[in-house]
Amino acid sequence: MPSIPHFEDLSAKEIYESLDLRWSASEKLDGSYLEAGLDDEGFFYSRRKGGEKIYSMDDWPDECWASTYRIAHEMAGMLVEALVKEQAIQPGNHIGFEIIHGRQPNVVHYSFDSRYNGMMVITTVSWKPSTEFYSIVEHFEAFYVVPVRQSSDGMTSQVTLEHQEWCIRFNQQISQELIQARLTPSAQKIRKVLDMWFPQASNVEDFTIAEILDINLARKHEKCGDRNWNELRKELKREREQLWEIFRALVLLFKDIAYKVLVDEMPSVVGAGSRKEGVVVLTPGGLFKLVDRPNFAAANLFIHRVKYMLVGGRRPVRPCFLSRTKDWPKEKRLARLTTLLYRYMKHRSRLRFTPDRSGSQQTLYVGYVGDLHQRMLNLFADTRKRIEDGR
Repeated sequence: MPSIPHFEDLSAKEIYESLDLRWSASEKLDGSYLEAGLDDEGFFYSRRKGGEKIYSMDDWPDECWASTYRIAHEMAGMLVEALVKEQAIQPGNHIGFEIIHGRQPNVVHYSFDSRYNGMMVITTVSWKPSTEFYSIVEHFEAFYVVPVRQSSDGMTSQVTLEHQEWCIRFNQQISQELIQARLTPSAQKIRKVLDMWFPQASNVEDFTIAEILDINLARKHEKCGDRNWNELRKELKREREQLWEIFRALVLLFKDIAYKVLVDEMPSVVGAGSRKEGVVVLTPGGLFKLVDRPNFAAANLFIHRVKYMLVGGRRPVRPCFLSRTKDWPKEKRLARLTTLLYRYMKHRSRLRFTPDRSGSQQTLYVGYVGDLHQRMLNLFADTRKRIEDGR
């Protein structure tokens, strides 16, 4: 599943068209995605993004990282059961949730009612829900006992039965009317500037600025004529890079205004006092996101630094401890992992991310404490168990 593009990464044409502000927006939540519903035969299932359908909580891996999904599977199952009783869900229907487990599920710190261990926020519904659906979900919460595996030392993990109380929330939409009322003056100013700038001639003969910004250099352009295409392509590429620097500066000015209105000034669906990653905006042309990119990207890299070291990463692809040491004797792998755990425990208090305070105030100082530290202990214990099992 492709990731949602940043606003500033859209094409010049897409950005210009988006300034008509036919937007609806919702909070971009920094949790874990889960799809849950009924398959075509009417059996309940849940699955991670891009994963296989899982029909029983016991089918989730018996590892620390899966405890969040085990809890969410049970919670979603109780909700779907209530919906089935009221005929508010049918076979083939599913719901998309963002799981917020703990106060810091990833980068963003959340603040919700202290009696809850977490919440599941509904982000998508695959059908047009009935009034009964909203009535059930609006007041749905559950108190139940669930087995949770976690580690206290990074070496071993234990399963304990925990009393968990969770709630369900809808990810509220920011209306198009509000967005247009707040952002139209700024969007109109940007459009006026672009209306004058785009038609102007570029520094490449026969090409306007608008043509240069979104030009496709993968194939010979129809305006090439008798000119050498390889030389012209180099010239077009240089011009495009220079024009995009100017265009992006203008776009980021508008993005800062939109971010302030839609992120900084709007309350979080999770609860008052929660920070927010950003918003996802839906337009007739598709989706994009508004995020405090420099701060969030740096904080995200920081909190995943130890994780990438142990289990690798996908974007970009990073080798993991297991793959790097797969040819080592088991005893040597375990000894090396113990050394890494010792270093982490000794130095984790010095690991601290400090955001750029000149920008958005959404990002808090981040350190390897609390929920983040617990996830690292779980990760070390899961990795050790995998080595012991011959992986």
